Amino acid sequence: MLYTDEYARPSLDYVRRAAATLAGTGAHVMVLGPDSHYDGYDTSITLDDAEWATFFANLAEVEHIAGDRGLVTALH
Repeated sequence: MLYTDEYARPSLDYVRRAAATLAGTGAHVMVLGPDSHYDGYDTSITLDDAEWATFFANLAEVEHIAGDRGLVTALH
């Protein structure tokens, strides 16, 4: 959950592991899918301005992590 400071760190740690794994298999793209505090993907959420700012800052970090492994990030 890249839109909250509370969950961003574990999410970014997961992205680091996933990027390493993907790069190790020869992948060129890492697809970043939706994640929220709800189970599944059927419940939409509304972010406030602060959550959007947090999300975009963390998305930039995801792109940096992926780029360091030679991957391009695609946002699903």
